[in-house]
Amino acid sequence: MAKKERLFFDMLDPKGNNYANKLKFYKSLKNQSVDDIEFWLSQHFKITQILHLLSQYVKQEVEDDEKGTAKIKITQQQFDDFFSIIKQRAKEEE
Repeated sequence: MAKKERLFFDMLDPKGNNYANKLKFYKSLKNQSVDDIEFWLSQHFKITQILHLLSQYVKQEVEDDEKGTAKIKITQQQFDDFFSIIKQRAKEEE
C-alpha cells in the first residue's frame, strides 16, 4: 500500500514560516489533545476549510477500507519460525 497522504500537513499555510517550522508544528500535534487541536483549527481555519479537510480524510479512509488486506512478503525461514499449518477439520454431516 502506498504511503498515506499527509492531508493536514499539505494544507498548513506557514505564513512566512519555513518548512522546518511547519514540520516542527506538525510533529508537536502528537502531544496535543483532541480538544487542543480542535481549538487550534477553529482559530486558524474557516469552517469551509475544515469541512474540506474532513471530506478528504473521509474519502481517503473509505478508499483505504476498500483496498482490503495486502499480502506481506516473508522468507520461507520466517514462515517456518513463526507459523505452523494445521489440518482442516472435516465438517460434520448434518
